[in-house]
Amino acid sequence: MSEYKEQELIRKAKLNFINKKDLNPAGIRTEILNSWKRTFNYDISKVSLKEKLLSADELNDRITRRKDFYDIAVHIIEGLNEFSIGSGYMSLLSDEEGYMLLCLGNKEIQGNAKNNYLIEGCNRSESRLGTNAIGTSIIAKEPVQVIGEEHFFSVFTQWSCTAAPIFYPDGSIAGVFGLSGPISKANHLTLSFVTATAETITRQLKLKKIHDDLQRAKDNIELMGEVAPSGLILLDSNLNIIQLNRKALQLLQKKESDVINRPLDSLFSKTNLDGWNVYDVYGEHGIFYKTGKKAHHFTAYSRKTKSNDYIIVFEPNNELHQRINRLVGSEAHFSFDDIIGSSDSMSMAVKLAKVASKTDINILLTGENGTGKELFAQSIHNASERKEGPFITINCGALPRSLIESELFGYEGGSFTGSKKEGNVGKFELANGGTIFLDEIGEMPFDAQAALLRVLENKEIVRIGATKTIKIDVRIISATNKDLPAMIREGVFREDLYYRLNVLDIHIPALRDRGEDIKLLADYFIKKYSKGNLQLSDKSYHRLKNRLWPGNVRELENHIEKTVHLMQSGLTETEIEYLTDKLNIGIDLSGKDNVSLKSEAENPQTKIQENNLSLKDNECICIKKALSASCWNVQAAAKKLGISRRTIYRKMEKYNIKRNI
Repeated sequence: MSEYKEQELIRKAKLNFINKKDLNPAGIRTEILNSWKRTFNYDISKVSLKEKLLSADELNDRITRRKDFYDIAVHIIEGLNEFSIGSGYMSLLSDEEGYMLLCLGNKEIQGNAKNNYLIEGCNRSESRLGTNAIGTSIIAKEPVQVIGEEHFFSVFTQWSCTAAPIFYPDGSIAGVFGLSGPISKANHLTLSFVTATAETITRQLKLKKIHDDLQRAKDNIELMGEVAPSGLILLDSNLNIIQLNRKALQLLQKKESDVINRPLDSLFSKTNLDGWNVYDVYGEHGIFYKTGKKAHHFTAYSRKTKSNDYIIVFEPNNELHQRINRLVGSEAHFSFDDIIGSSDSMSMAVKLAKVASKTDINILLTGENGTGKELFAQSIHNASERKEGPFITINCGALPRSLIESELFGYEGGSFTGSKKEGNVGKFELANGGTIFLDEIGEMPFDAQAALLRVLENKEIVRIGATKTIKIDVRIISATNKDLPAMIREGVFREDLYYRLNVLDIHIPALRDRGEDIKLLADYFIKKYSKGNLQLSDKSYHRLKNRLWPGNVRELENHIEKTVHLMQSGLTETEIEYLTDKLNIGIDLSGKDNVSLKSEAENPQTKIQENNLSLKDNECICIKKALSASCWNVQAAAKKLGISRRTIYRKMEKYNIKRNI
């Protein structure tokens, strides 16, 4: 069939389609028919080619915002320009919205195209111009060839146009490449050429994305290296230095030209190691390691990369220890100046602790809960030569029995189910060069005690799942409220471990055994928590001194804090009298307001004969008084007592407390 007859059949089929005589005409390609149907639904009555023309500034702005796509596409299209000129076609590049960004061709074709407003800045979207290769390719997201009468509107029927979409790496359309020319130049082979060109541009966009990602990663790595708080050295598989960050050069006092491409041992020779112990050059967890009392000494470790290179991370011990303290949330804040007490028993404990701080011997702190054992441990550490090192606290009673050894000594990656693939550093390693405080040592499981004993005897640890030993330099302070000799007799605490830990035993007295210190402590806590000028009455001191204080200093501080806040919260005098009696503390408030608050022991109407009442009777009376003071508002009474509403209801039922109506 001749080209003319074919075009005539398409024209008649399109006319029948427009007049709704045949909405599925035979012989029309599927992609063209689908576009006709969309065009019909767009309800375009006529085509105005002058509309949607961008100004020069608008076109430049659109190109700038698509610079990567535009630069790559234009570079490729310009390389094919000789073919375009010789073929009688014009090369076209549009963006994802159908705006023409580039039109290349000889003068003749450009002149004809200009008459049809096929120029840079025009819009060829299907919703404006109906079926056309550029706009239809954007909608269909596939290559399209539109010849003559296949265009929906007659204004384009003298043209043949082929277009193929170009995609970004994420799959979205970046734009369209096309060839357009007079219908006499129509050639079905053009579709293959246009498709190949569009795919080439798509591939180049992907390569550009890969290159940009790699460059961004490189830049980020370099940036992270420069802002890292540690010195970083990158080595190749032969341990030659490839790169250092600024921090490393600063710490080592070297110039980059002095170390790049040189072997590691030229940087850390025997003459400048300054006591460093090179214990495992090819190991994946450490290349060299040094502890010391001086701040300029370093701690370093390495990691092997997938490409068999090494990264060494190192920093001065004092900076490392500060970061470890922040990481584990354990830091020694207190000193001996923070220990309050002038009693003989307390003074002797402090004296012994000060002597111990000048040595490296293991210390066992004994005493009830709340006496200040950790306060002593921190004070000893801060008065010792290890004060620049880490202070790591471990509550032996809080560690899961199955994980205690991994927490203390660390583990290699994959050592057990649930372990981190990169392994984990134990608390003893973190405490290297400093002090480890083993609180509640009496709660340590019997089988874990043997492992701890080995550490004390050998001064080295072995991570779970590892065979290599790691030397450590750690001072151990232990604490307990248990009777360890009794536990030894019962067979639940190792005698040999006890004598290793108990080189020096410092007993911290209970608060009830140093009554002369209560006034000093109470005044200290009043000053700590009060905003005004609070002062205890003589009767209040007497009552405080006569309490048993089973919670010791911690309990006293808690009571004082609660009472101070109650007095400053604006409660009525009756409420404060009741609540201060509940806490068994009487406090006088003097100062600007000159207000005196009496305890219930001084109020005959509410006085409780405490020595003659059981705990149950006192609890019942407290609940009744709280309910009465709150006008039997259970929520308010519970708040006053510091318990939940559910608890107060349960107590009311237990003691058969009912409101008298």
